[in-house]
Amino acid sequence: SHTDGGGSAVFRSPGRHGYAVEVSPFIPNRVACAASQYYGIAGCGTLLILDETPRGLVSVRSWEWGDGLFDVAWSETNEHLLVAGGGDGSLHLWDTANQDAPLRVSKEHTQEVDSVSWSQTRGENLVVSGSWDHTAKVVRHHKKRISY
Repeated sequence: SHTDGGGSAVFRSPGRHGYAVEVSPFIPNRVACAASQYYGIAGCGTLLILDETPRGLVSVRSWEWGDGLFDVAWSETNEHLLVAGGGDGSLHLWDTANQDAPLRVSKEHTQEVDSVSWSQTRGENLVVSGSWDHTAKVVRHHKKRISY
């Protein structure tokens, strides 16, 4: 992590290509980044949680996944929860307070998930995903228990 000549904070992740960056709605200096090896064509993925500090962008937590990760979205009701879309057609629910594997993995699509969004509207907490399989899905996330 460092700043470039223009004063922008830079975080380098060797061997990973970034696909999506989302700012936390609860912690303004925190971002999540979905990344993949080999331009997303093959290999593993990484979900990175980065904080902007006086020293620059610093990795707070990261998780490896067996397939590329193409998009990420923060929950709008819980500062620790994120959903990521994987190259294997799955949606992953991650908890920044938990260093272990994702809380839940749900195989929603038959091909890569390249778009996820988490929105609370009309009293419902919804995750929307889009995939290379030509489908979009809306999944309800219940506050008391996490279900897909």
